Amino acid sequence: MISKVEKRKNSVYCKNCKTVPAEVWILKYDSGKFSKELHVCPTCNEVIKITEKELTGEEDISLVTK
Repeated sequence: MISKVEKRKNSVYCKNCKTVPAEVWILKYDSGKFSKELHVCPTCNEVIKITEKELTGEEDISLVTK
């Protein structure tokens, strides 16, 4: 189950729109150990890429708390 969703800007560009930077939606699960990043274009809502990572280091945790 997802406990938290945060959005932040990223410099990943959408292949459809070419010029619009994607938003990164960070989904944090209840377990607190994994997060999923969705790179979503705010114009056409195209999901550009999805990454999953384990939240173990300070760097990763600061990523979801910004």
